[in-house]
Amino acid sequence: VHVPFCASRCDYCAFTTFTDRHHLASSYVDACLRDYEARREAWPARPGTIFIAGALRASSPDET
Repeated sequence: VHVPFCASRCDYCAFTTFTDRHHLASSYVDACLRDYEARREAWPARPGTIFIAGALRASSPDET
């Protein structure tokens, strides 16, 4: 799961990122959780790990 809210854009990053939309971070996380809930019954097995990448914590000092 990619979290596209970063404090600044890294020169090497090829992912979609936003440095000016931190106000959308909470809604994005909620949407990811709803998507997981909607799809988990269709998976043949429960995932052992879900990898979350991005800079949500680094870019949201009010939520740390």
